[in-house]
Amino acid sequence: MNAIVSALVGSGATGLIGWVIMTIRVRRKEKGDRIGDLRVDVNQRFRELREDTNLGFATQREETNQRFIELREDTNRRFEEHREDMNQRFAEHREDMNQRFAEHREDMNRRFDEQKADSERRFGVLLDEIKGLEQRLADKFTVEIKDLEVRLTDKFRIELRSHGERLARIET
Repeated sequence: MNAIVSALVGSGATGLIGWVIMTIRVRRKEKGDRIGDLRVDVNQRFRELREDTNLGFATQREETNQRFIELREDTNRRFEEHREDMNQRFAEHREDMNQRFAEHREDMNRRFDEQKADSERRFGVLLDEIKGLEQRLADKFTVEIKDLEVRLTDKFRIELRSHGERLARIET
């Protein structure tokens, strides 16, 4: 009996082990299927997340591009306004400088005309003084020449008279 029991136990143990192995295989298959299903599900979710992320990136890129375009347009508009403002300020400054230069030029011309008139007046006074000096020199020389003429004439007359008297004495 021992052998039978042993055989039955051996056979039951073998059957039990076979059944356990089969159960384990079925469970592994089920688990494997579940793992495979989980793997498929994870891959599907990963794909969906990647598509959502790519869609989000594309949306953000479009929004960023649109904001960049708007900022560039705003910057260009502000630059144009600034350029117009600077051109206006430059034109006003140039006009102011032209006005100030014209005033300065007029002032310089007026001062030059005043100095020219003053120089001409002084030159006229100097010419009058020179003419007065010339006249005084001419008068002085005229007086001296007349005085010399009178003295020479008197001396000549005296000489002629004394010579005439000598001749008259000789004749007499």
